[in-house]
Amino acid sequence: FELEGALFKRPKLLFNFVFLTRTVMLGRKDYKSFEGFLINSYGKLLRSEYFTKNKGDHLRILYVIAHTLYRTKKFGLAIEYLDELNDALENANKGQYKQYFPKYLLLYSACENFRGNLDFSIELLEQTVAITYIDKIDYLNGMLNLAVYYFEKEAYKQANQTLIGIGHTDKWMEKILGIEWRLKKNIIESIIQYELGNSDIAYDRIVAIERTFFELLLTKKYSKVKVFLGIIKQVINEPSIAKTETFFEQIEGSFDWVGVEHEDLQEMSYYAWLKSKMLGEKFYSVLLELISLKME
Repeated sequence: FELEGALFKRPKLLFNFVFLTRTVMLGRKDYKSFEGFLINSYGKLLRSEYFTKNKGDHLRILYVIAHTLYRTKKFGLAIEYLDELNDALENANKGQYKQYFPKYLLLYSACENFRGNLDFSIELLEQTVAITYIDKIDYLNGMLNLAVYYFEKEAYKQANQTLIGIGHTDKWMEKILGIEWRLKKNIIESIIQYELGNSDIAYDRIVAIERTFFELLLTKKYSKVKVFLGIIKQVINEPSIAKTETFFEQIEGSFDWVGVEHEDLQEMSYYAWLKSKMLGEKFYSVLLELISLKME
């Protein structure tokens, strides 16, 4: 449609087009394809002085850039943009500050978690979820992340109590954050139960997940998740299988990797947890090593 010329001459149109494109990319989880266009567009908007009169839009795009870089596993670069966001928040109005400061902290803790700074991430996130003005979405995401970080630290009881502490039904949470978020939470709950030694509860919950999310798990986007759930059931039924060569070959053949730049962090985490069982090593160490190896 020869949009490029028109877009770059009209900053507001370019800004809106960036977020329209992001909506499509979020649906496909194709952050890598979006990253270059996003950062290039940000540079043009910065040079146009569009953000001088549109401080809210500046905060929004800085957060999206940092989030995109986090999803493409460029954690150090993501933090650089988060630092820019933090600087911009100093000139934000009260409403903008309350909206973006908790998001800034959530994403900062997530980046530091994958940089190996687990204790720092937990401490920061504990403070974040206690912020009185944090909105429902950020609070729920923060509590789920905090449960995961406790899990990575092998503090399984704390992880379980954190999820229980949310204090709402799955149906309520699904209305707020959607079915995909509920699926992720339910899987995390199942794995926590397994690590707590409650194998029967873990197995029953996985069966419930397969039934509740049957249609979602049939989609190509969630094919790896479906495979993962089936493998967990195998491990629960026969824990010793995890150390066998046959099981290792099955795991390697079950996950159709598309390259680390495009690979979903959550799915890499599932794989890392299984691999930690095969190797008899700590999950967090295996996860960090997997990401670093894949990034080389």
